[in-house]
Amino acid sequence: MLFHRLLLLLCLASPLAAADFDLVVYGGTPAGLSAGIIAAREGASVVVIEPTKWIGGMVTGGLCRSDVGKEETIGGFPRNFFLEAARQTMTPTLWYEAPSTNMAAFNGMLKRAGVKVVTAQTLQSITKEGARIISLTTADGTTYT
Repeated sequence: MLFHRLLLLLCLASPLAAADFDLVVYGGTPAGLSAGIIAAREGASVVVIEPTKWIGGMVTGGLCRSDVGKEETIGGFPRNFFLEAARQTMTPTLWYEAPSTNMAAFNGMLKRAGVKVVTAQTLQSITKEGARIISLTTADGTTYT
């Protein structure tokens, strides 16, 4: 019994396994997800850590009509995302998909790119070398380098 308590105490006191990635993105906003997907498409190993249970910010949480302006000026990743979201439905409406559709588009893009997503983990600490952040530790004790 004492051995089990000691083992439990050691497990709780030590951080979880460290995880090494080429890129660690803290914040699962559209910008953070985009950065992660683009980097993974270029061959980087990527983790996106979001402090809440929700990824995608306003695009997946309530904003379903985007300011478009001149459609011909929208290219690159944003156009790619909107086209992916439009493909998710039977009646595609480019630029104006429902938040749940936008979430499905982000999830599909993240999965295909091989981006690891960690949600509901706040930042506990960071380690720096000079001005460069070299690792961060989340509230559950996992260190991402």
